Amino acid sequence: MAGLFIGLVAGIQLENPALAIFCFVLGIFLFFSGSERDKSFLWTSFLFSVGFSAYLFVSTELIGNTGPREWEIFLKRASLLFVVLPLWLLGGSAPAFFFQKPDWHAPFVLPFHRTTIKRFLLIALFSNVLVFLPFIMQNGWLYIKEAFVLALVFSLTNALLEEWIWRGLLLSRFSALIGVRTALWVTSLGFGLQHYSLGFSWPICFAFALGGLFYGLITVQSKSLVPAVIWHFCINVLMVFSGLIHT
Repeated sequence: MAGLFIGLVAGIQLENPALAIFCFVLGIFLFFSGSERDKSFLWTSFLFSVGFSAYLFVSTELIGNTGPREWEIFLKRASLLFVVLPLWLLGGSAPAFFFQKPDWHAPFVLPFHRTTIKRFLLIALFSNVLVFLPFIMQNGWLYIKEAFVLALVFSLTNALLEEWIWRGLLLSRFSALIGVRTALWVTSLGFGLQHYSLGFSWPICFAFALGGLFYGLITVQSKSLVPAVIWHFCINVLMVFSGLIHT
């Protein structure tokens, strides 16, 4: 079932009829032969695929030269709400991680390191700044001034909605159905692969999947979306200022 979900994420973007038919047939088989949890997972995957398809159509076909560049960018990222809506209606209530205040002093545990949520986030943000700083300096202050409003609009909208979808709605729901560990891997890989529709290559998408895994870990261990949204927002701003994302 996890493979089916990943196949849907990739197949919708590739517009591959053969892959779509395979996923549909496999989904029908699993639905009628699986448990109630299996059916819930498949139903969630189906609603995600409907919303994701609607988002791609709206953002690529309907939103074009709609006025100022900032407004166009906002509308394209805001069209992620087409993914949110069916998943949110399915749940009937706020997802487990969404509205909770983070416990900044909770432990953040990795196989090779243990610290607090707050300390890990500060170290991660500092490391990210060091990585992107040479590219930002190369672009110069004038580029930053010109891209400032675009960076804020893109980064805030993108971070809020992508984290709501992948960590707020999908991770919380999949955790209850297939376990936290498997849900982390599935949602992280799906998060990374969905960037293919934004023009990134598959290798870069797998790199984003690794980032998604860390977003998921900090969400689970802090019991809140707030740290992941902050981290995601800051990385998006750095990527815009460095020229790696052309808004």
